[in-house]
Amino acid sequence: MTRDETAGFDFTLRTRLVFGPGSLARLGELARELGFRRPLLVADPGLVATGHVARARQALESAGLAVETFHAFDSNPDSAMVAAGAVVARASGADSLVGLGGGSSLDCAKGIAFVVTNGGDMSEYRGYAKARTPLLPMIGVPTTAGTGSEAQSYALISDAATHRKMACGDPTAAFRIALLDPELTVSQPASVTAVAGYDALSHAVESSMLGAAHACANPLTAHHGTTHGIAVGMMLASVTRWNAPVASGGYAELLAASGHDAGDSPAHTLAKRLDALAERGGLPRRLAAIGIDEAELPELAAEAAQEWTGTFNPRPFDATAALGLYRSVA
Repeated sequence: MTRDETAGFDFTLRTRLVFGPGSLARLGELARELGFRRPLLVADPGLVATGHVARARQALESAGLAVETFHAFDSNPDSAMVAAGAVVARASGADSLVGLGGGSSLDCAKGIAFVVTNGGDMSEYRGYAKARTPLLPMIGVPTTAGTGSEAQSYALISDAATHRKMACGDPTAAFRIALLDPELTVSQPASVTAVAGYDALSHAVESSMLGAAHACANPLTAHHGTTHGIAVGMMLASVTRWNAPVASGGYAELLAASGHDAGDSPAHTLAKRLDALAERGGLPRRLAAIGIDEAELPELAAEAAQEWTGTFNPRPFDATAALGLYRSVA
């Protein structure tokens, strides 16, 4: 073993985690600790009806902060929605952001931070470390357990013109604090819980920088507005089977960690388990069920082959492979 291989490393967590039932009540206190004075509270419209937005606003205002809100975005925030949020942030003199909700809210808050701090359009920040100025400080308050956006430094924003997903990352795009209140998850519909849970599961199966399931999922969202968890859930088992020649060892480890016997074919055993979980959660299993016609598959496959996540798949992934995977679930 060489000296370089034993040199060790120096690692600093960018995000402080604050967990506990009822911890939303601490939002104002934590925001003041970070020096927030005029936060923009970013939350999707569905959360307004749950009362969570009102509770978050009250916590912030009780701490003496001047709060503005932004709700004009949907489950797949795009660059135009982010630009609209940046207009609100500038008009209110926002010096910080709070993202409250699922991945759409958290990513939209990050996107607004990019644009309000550095100007321009989200497309200018596709990739990593394109921001010239550190982003405004942010707190993330997830209301689902599947997004993972609160724990990383990327925003996934769709291009308003092409509808393609853009991964926009920066060291300062990480939330300063992730406030994890499990009580926020209990009011969501069972279908949302299932989709978010399967999304989290997909990240365990396609760990590190993801893979072909995510690459195939993104064009489904871009063209049909398919919820990300549903799209990746439709592809994951098929990709697992397809990866069998090169990834069986890793799949066997996953099965062992979850208390399941890998059998003679770990990839097929895991894929069967993934299918069963998706069916139990009520996730659609065929592209036809979400309105996708077979004639569209070559175009979708060509786009999937261009997705950066596909380059990290353990088996080489291209348009031909994507087409075969789509056809397996058509």
